[in-house]
Amino acid sequence: MAAIEAHTDAMKDSKSSHLDYLDNVDSLTESLKTNGATIDENSQKGRDNQRAILDVASAIEEQASKSLEAGENTDSVTKKFEAQRNALVNQVMPAFGGSRDKAQAYIDTILKTPNAVNTNVVVHGIPQAEAQVRNFVNTGRHITVNFQTGSTYSVDNYIQGMKAGVTVPVDFAARGKPAIT
Repeated sequence: MAAIEAHTDAMKDSKSSHLDYLDNVDSLTESLKTNGATIDENSQKGRDNQRAILDVASAIEEQASKSLEAGENTDSVTKKFEAQRNALVNQVMPAFGGSRDKAQAYIDTILKTPNAVNTNVVVHGIPQAEAQVRNFVNTGRHITVNFQTGSTYSVDNYIQGMKAGVTVPVDFAARGKPAIT
């Protein structure tokens, strides 16, 4: 019963985080309408707009985290994250004189995306499984790894910040054995 409740709570949290995201997008729209297209930190209007942008960015991250916790496929979460990131860039472009590149650079500093992710994967099992993985990799094929994040907030944010289609090199090593790269 506890597992069902945990899953149900995760699904509710995921849906709630999506609604929070939509509310924050609406708040940013209203802020930009009320304050004008400025992010000048020397003015109250610019600071208010920056806070509204940060609220949307936080909502994007929170929704990705809650979606992963609810068991949504990592590829799906990544696509949503990128779509929301692009929507935010488009929404703030007027504050950058219509420059997509400048708006993208600003949003990228808020929703920082790492250039590379390194991880260790421990493969438990029989030596045949290790041989099969080694054979698979040696033939030039790739292994897709789906991440289920947990209680490590910084790792969750790091994974969520990954761009779709990024190749992540992974070393496989059975305990006490050389790594398969």
